[in-house]
Amino acid sequence: MPKEINGKDAEYWYGDGGAHFRAKDYPKVIESYENAIKLGLKDKQQHRMALYNTGSAYLSLENYQKAYETYKKLVKVDSSFVLAWFGLGFSSYHLKNYKEAIKSLEKSLKVDLKMPNVRPNYEAVFRIMGDSYKELQNSPKAIECYKKVLEINPNNEQAKEGLKFLE
Repeated sequence: MPKEINGKDAEYWYGDGGAHFRAKDYPKVIESYENAIKLGLKDKQQHRMALYNTGSAYLSLENYQKAYETYKKLVKVDSSFVLAWFGLGFSSYHLKNYKEAIKSLEKSLKVDLKMPNVRPNYEAVFRIMGDSYKELQNSPKAIECYKKVLEINPNNEQAKEGLKFLE
C-alpha cells in the first residue's frame, strides 16, 4: 500500500475531500476520499465518513450503482451506521432492486433504535419503502408506509399520490 499519492498522505486527502464536499464539488469529493481510503486511513471514524461521503457524492451525481457499491462496503465496515443503511436502501431503490431497498431501509430503522443521536429521515424512509412495496405490487404494505409518511408530514404529495393510486 502506498503512503502517498501525488506527494500527499491519507489525512491530507481526507481533509481535501471534506473541503470539496462542503463546496459540493462531487467529482473531487470522490477522488479525494478514494485516495484517502486507498492510502489507508488509520482512524475508523474517518474511514467510515470517507465511505459515507463518497456514497453521498455518487448519489448527488445520480450514479446509483457506484453509490450502492460504496454503501455496501460501508455496511461491512460499520453495520451500526444508520445512514449507511439508508444510503444503501435509497441507491437500491433507484437501481430497481426493491426487495433490497426495503430490507436496507428496515435495517436503518432497527439500527436507529441503537443510535439515538443519529436518525434517518423517517419521512424519506417510509416513502421509499412505500414506493418499493408499490412496485412489488404489495398494496397493503405500500399503503401502510404511505400512511406513516403522512403522519410525519401531512403535506407529502408523493405519499398522497401513492395512496390515491392504491386506494
